[in-house]
Amino acid sequence: MEGGTVRLCHKHSVFAINTDGRILHCPIAVSEKWATAGHIKTGLNGVAPRLKDKCFFCEYRHVCGGRCLYTHYENYWGEEGFDAVCMVTKKTIKILEEEAPG
Repeated sequence: MEGGTVRLCHKHSVFAINTDGRILHCPIAVSEKWATAGHIKTGLNGVAPRLKDKCFFCEYRHVCGGRCLYTHYENYWGEEGFDAVCMVTKKTIKILEEEAPG
């Protein structure tokens, strides 16, 4: 799952199993087609959600991972809200990196 795919729930290869057997990329996106990663009887479908271009080329993407996959795809806050949360996320990461012990 390299090259432009979202780090699923901030971990590589972390999935949720729904009660109907569907394997999901996001445990709260039970109705969204983009979240289906496969089924326990047939395995993974090999399709991983992709980052938005601005996230794919961001210097913080390996730490942030595109943030919450559900909000990344459902875009409830519009682009302005997405960008505002992005700015806060970047500042938070920078502060934590600067303050982290050696």
